[in-house]
Amino acid sequence: MVGVKHIQRCDQCRQAKRKCDQAQPSCGRCGRLGIQCTGANVRQFIYVKDPLAVSIRSNPLSKSMSIAQSLVSIIESPGLPYDIPCSGVFFSQLPQRLISCPTLAIATSAMVKTHQSLHNHNETLYRQALSHHGTALRAVRNMLQDPSQAYSVNTACAIYLIMACQELLWGPAVPATQHMAMLLAILRNAFMEGWLQEFHISMLVCYLPTITFEMAYNPDLKPEPWFYELIAWCAGNRNGQMTVCDSIAMMAFAQMPRFNSNPHKYYTQISQAYRLLKDELEKLSVKESGQTEPTVSSTKYGEGAQGLPPEDPIQVPQRDMQTLGPYTTMLAAGALLNRLLRQVEGCTELLMSEMKSFCNEIVSASQQGFKFGPLAAGVMPQTMAIVWAASEPCPERNSIKEAGLGSLNYEIGVKWLERARRFKSAIDNRSVWKDVDRRSYQFAEKS
Repeated sequence: MVGVKHIQRCDQCRQAKRKCDQAQPSCGRCGRLGIQCTGANVRQFIYVKDPLAVSIRSNPLSKSMSIAQSLVSIIESPGLPYDIPCSGVFFSQLPQRLISCPTLAIATSAMVKTHQSLHNHNETLYRQALSHHGTALRAVRNMLQDPSQAYSVNTACAIYLIMACQELLWGPAVPATQHMAMLLAILRNAFMEGWLQEFHISMLVCYLPTITFEMAYNPDLKPEPWFYELIAWCAGNRNGQMTVCDSIAMMAFAQMPRFNSNPHKYYTQISQAYRLLKDELEKLSVKESGQTEPTVSSTKYGEGAQGLPPEDPIQVPQRDMQTLGPYTTMLAAGALLNRLLRQVEGCTELLMSEMKSFCNEIVSASQQGFKFGPLAAGVMPQTMAIVWAASEPCPERNSIKEAGLGSLNYEIGVKWLERARRFKSAIDNRSVWKDVDRRSYQFAEKS
């Protein structure tokens, strides 16, 4: 064998590990012992492949499988900053669809590249992310031109991924109204033509809050009666699990276009929703041990954030991370309902005090949310912008602006502030809102 020292001797001396004098025809040791000598030689070793041995074949991964593995590595990375639990479930449904849908694979690849560029802060990766995003847009356009694929689950998934990439790359500068309108059209087709069951519930639970959230302050997205039926269909216990569509905040957001159209007409429903929402917020502030302590507050999360170095990933319990998204969504819904009540009741001391509390809590939550990274921070600027737009000029409102500009990239922070001003202009213009749903609703406490 290469690298191994060989000694020339007979087999008997080699087996006994004795020195051989290599005499012929018999060595001295074999002669003394009276045994047959085979003669001095060098043992040669030949490797023979076992035909029955199990071998691992190393085939190159397909492109779709490589993209799927990259996505899974993101989903399973420690401390992944998903503040809304349904997003992670949605992403976990994608790998199994990539092989059958090249367009979805392209959109997923764009999402992976976007994630890499945000976490590595590399200019080359950022340019690659932009290139992948453009390729995904072209692929989806081609898919929409094909009647057999335009209205499909895979198309909806690809559009949602493009929306996510767009906001992570450019923030609020590029509107997503057209993407959401197409997503609405696909959901409408599925609901009206009876193939809604093809959507996994995690997909609907991810799409509907995003669209409903936007409808609450964007009059360009006008809900139709079927959309309220879809919200009601998704609400409640689905497959043994409670969904985000079942929350009071989500139902309040779904009704916000109606409430904005005529706050006096819907004063009773607004009051009911506001009362129940405050009850939900109080439940989030009660620990399992029974001791009252805010889940998101300056006393708990503020101290925790200040005690960590900025470059270290923040470590928080999974329960707290999953609570942050729904909690800030409730704060945004509460702020909008508080604004509507002020229009009817006037700026009472109680309503103003509660509005200031919403402002303080959203600032405290932002100190925690921005530590999770860009994916978690995606919902945080939006909820901060809504609370800012719903509040009156006051020091607490200014603190939202300072927190946003201080935590975000300054350029992105300015864009979010401009979007908050557009929010306020839209919700203050009652003429752009229409009461499209004529049915009567009563908000009731969940049993």
